[in-house]
Amino acid sequence: DDQGYGFYYFHHHHIHVSMNPVYDVVSTVTVSPKTLHRKSQGKKVTAWLEFLPGLTPSDVAKAGVVLVLDGHTLLEPLAGSAKVGDQDGDGIPDLKLQFDRQAILDAVGTGNVTMTVAGWVAGVFYQDVFTLEVKDK
Repeated sequence: DDQGYGFYYFHHHHIHVSMNPVYDVVSTVTVSPKTLHRKSQGKKVTAWLEFLPGLTPSDVAKAGVVLVLDGHTLLEPLAGSAKVGDQDGDGIPDLKLQFDRQAILDAVGTGNVTMTVAGWVAGVFYQDVFTLEVKDK
């Protein structure tokens, strides 16, 4: 019965969750630009993923890579944007991915915004978190 207290007597609320482990197999995620201005005319946000030794960008199932914007909005990389290179010149291959800048701005607020890159590599789910600053002006 609803007693007006925001809960129901004699009704049990619970949830069962089963999760697989999440591994930290990305050693670095570098993003450009680090600050998004809502009035800017930019089109893309670029992320470079560098993996720990033993894993290479060619191991990544590119179709499974997503950007988690606000805890639940998933944004896939722009078609054809996945490229292997060495953005930081350290001799370790990076995976370059580009995301639609306006789609990011549409899903997030202003200030420091935490985002997650997630996907599959060598059959293992991974995620890595980074922060972008979003400004109105």
